Amino acid sequence: MTSFISKGSTVKAAIELGLQALDLELEQVEIEVIQTERRGLFGIKGKEAVVKLTREQVVEPDVPNPTIIGIDPITNKRIDHMALEDFLEHIDQDLTESPSEEVDHSRITKEMDNQDHQSLLTGKAWVKDGVIFVKDSPNHQPSVKLGSGIKLRKNAEYVTQSFQFISEKDELAIEVINESHPTDWQIKCSKDNMEATLHISPGYFLARKVKDTAPTQQIILEATEERKLNQTLTYDEINRSLSKLGITTGIDEAEISKALETQTENTFVIARGISPGDGIDGSVEVLVETKVKDSLKESQNNSNIDYRERKRIPTVEKGEIIAMLHRPIPGKVGITIFGQPVEPRKVRDIQLSTQKGTILLDDRIIASENGRPYIEKRGHYVKTKVLPQMVHQGNVDLDSGNIQFQGDVHVVGEVAEGMTIQSGGEVLINQSVNGATIRALKSVHIKGSVNGSRIYAGGEINAEIQRQLSILHQTLLQMNTMLAQIMSSNIYQTSSHSETGVGPLITLIKEKRFKDLTKEVRHFIQLVDQQKRFLVDEEWQLVCQQLNYTFLKLPPKHMTIKHFDKLINQVGVLNDISQMNSDQEIEIEVANSLNSQLISSGDVLITERSCINTTIQAEGLVRITGIMRGGKVFAGKGADINEVGGKLGARTFITVPADQKVRIGKAMEGTTIKLGHKQYTFEKDISGIYARLNKNDEIILQ
Repeated sequence: MTSFISKGSTVKAAIELGLQALDLELEQVEIEVIQTERRGLFGIKGKEAVVKLTREQVVEPDVPNPTIIGIDPITNKRIDHMALEDFLEHIDQDLTESPSEEVDHSRITKEMDNQDHQSLLTGKAWVKDGVIFVKDSPNHQPSVKLGSGIKLRKNAEYVTQSFQFISEKDELAIEVINESHPTDWQIKCSKDNMEATLHISPGYFLARKVKDTAPTQQIILEATEERKLNQTLTYDEINRSLSKLGITTGIDEAEISKALETQTENTFVIARGISPGDGIDGSVEVLVETKVKDSLKESQNNSNIDYRERKRIPTVEKGEIIAMLHRPIPGKVGITIFGQPVEPRKVRDIQLSTQKGTILLDDRIIASENGRPYIEKRGHYVKTKVLPQMVHQGNVDLDSGNIQFQGDVHVVGEVAEGMTIQSGGEVLINQSVNGATIRALKSVHIKGSVNGSRIYAGGEINAEIQRQLSILHQTLLQMNTMLAQIMSSNIYQTSSHSETGVGPLITLIKEKRFKDLTKEVRHFIQLVDQQKRFLVDEEWQLVCQQLNYTFLKLPPKHMTIKHFDKLINQVGVLNDISQMNSDQEIEIEVANSLNSQLISSGDVLITERSCINTTIQAEGLVRITGIMRGGKVFAGKGADINEVGGKLGARTFITVPADQKVRIGKAMEGTTIKLGHKQYTFEKDISGIYARLNKNDEIILQ
């Protein structure tokens, strides 16, 4: 019979470990419980369970439930063949009821005290100073389990299994496995070839030593480990690798030395290229004031403002330097770690258009006449102009005729019924406007009242022209791409067409692929002609001439691809210029309004007592300092009105987008406000209104 002592955290665990070590089934052993597990107070100093498994040399029993022999730890009475399941339940119940109770081991202790030293070692194995010792027993055969990094020779042969029974008759020798790991390293280059990094994982020796083990029936051979740095990479190896890769620029020797001294895995930048130096784009430095000074927007206290004198319009004199042109400064060429040049970002020059009233002298932009300066920017496109001011002394009536002027218009008197003023700049009227039409590309300021008139301020008249110009530009870009593909083909280059210029080829492409182009060009030229009195920029006429020359007439045979590229560039520049936002804010400002229509691409301001039965459409803010009775208001950036509605029930509507607000000092019964799609009508007079939409899309009145 073979016996085996097994330990575990519980009796069940000790049995399972023993069966695993013996490679036996539960039915093939007899189990003797030497010691049950005991839980210490608060989980401290508990005792493991100890069982003795004896292999029976008999036929496997028929009963599925093995039996237990030994001393009952609770009653101290001997157990003969008690069912294992019953025994486990028996001791589990005892553990539950008395978790901190210690088992009386006095009998076992006394027996062990009576044994001599040799009897204590019987059936056990131990390790001392790297040597394994074994003491046989007739009742139990010691065993050994191999840990990591350890080999065991038994009778001159290496043990191949991790678990092995041993005896004192065996010749046993323990060997440790020491390891040597070389340095793992790699050099990588960045995608832009501006850096080389060394990733290094230092090599090391792993030295092992067998731990001493106290005598026990089943020992586990374990080893301590000591790691020592073993840097196998050298400075010369790194240099050879850099040379092989072709890295010659910006090698950092100090960083390489630092990498060779590291004791942990790390990454070091060991070579850096020279980054290109950024240049400076061209720019225009404005030297004069171009914005209208508005005391309403600059003052904290609006109650003391004279609305009739609140604005100061800037002017310049002939010969005055209004701006300086700064040419671009190229950047410096960089170098990659491979010694290759890296071109800096290409600097952009200013595309300057000095228009009416301005000239370019060296790098100075000078006013060539008296007037109001305009300097407008969009990206690297800049246009400058000085618009003269037309001062009309007296009234605009049948005696004076209508006024059409590309600059600012100042009317000292009033504007009579049926008269029209059209301006490419701003309009200032000192007195009233009666039954007239006023159009300006910039702002309109009327110090008197507006009666039965239509007032337009801003660039809405150019919307259709702008759309058509954008379509033309995209079409020309597509045509240019197709033209380049055809001209680069071998068939074209070997044909006679390559000697006749691109004129016939442009005509052919237009007829075959861009059949609507002629109609689009003609429509655009007609729109420009209709609005030419408002189109101050000279580029409009120049582009129309080139389009007419190229597409509405037969293009000349000597036209080159450079001529066509120039046309596309002119159209593109005009497209950008036409989208420029003026430095001046657009607005309509009148004293009072009656039965009129006010349309502005910016704000609308009624400065005095009343706004009666007037339709106002503003992309910006609408502010009425007096009373509004009747009419409609659409305010793209909110409305601020002192008093709305009337006792006679005049229907008054105020509309703003959903994200804007309506502020009303006093709203009379019948007034309707609309925020987005939500509408509210006041059923009684209310004061101090601040209307907005909440998160639930409901109108809130505060």
